Amino acid sequence: MKQSALAICLLVLPNVVFAVSSGPYLGLNVGQSSTDTLHLSDKTDTGIAAMAGYQFNQYLAVEVHYTDFGSITFQSGGSSDVTGYGISVVGSYPFNNDWSAFVKLGATHTTIKSVGNFGDVNRCNG
Repeated sequence: MKQSALAICLLVLPNVVFAVSSGPYLGLNVGQSSTDTLHLSDKTDTGIAAMAGYQFNQYLAVEVHYTDFGSITFQSGGSSDVTGYGISVVGSYPFNNDWSAFVKLGATHTTIKSVGNFGDVNRCNG
């Protein structure tokens, strides 16, 4: 019973934290990155994003973020790390005190740092 109550509290807590109508906020996303690129020995990795934002009112916010999409490994032995940073405007519509929908519009600058042997071409970017 205690585990169920803890799980319910953890599910409700983010809604309470983000119910603030204005002010700064922080966020963290963790997920899986994947690609359909050919000639890779490793096509998935864990992706992590950290964000900071400011909620102007219940409808409008602005965010900056940094994302580490993870690494990919080529069959030839080379590897690439993919990262990015950006800014977004967030529009939200609160249905009630517990639920809201949001839309983000923004831009991200992505960097790919590659090292190793890439078939016929040896290169090191970084």
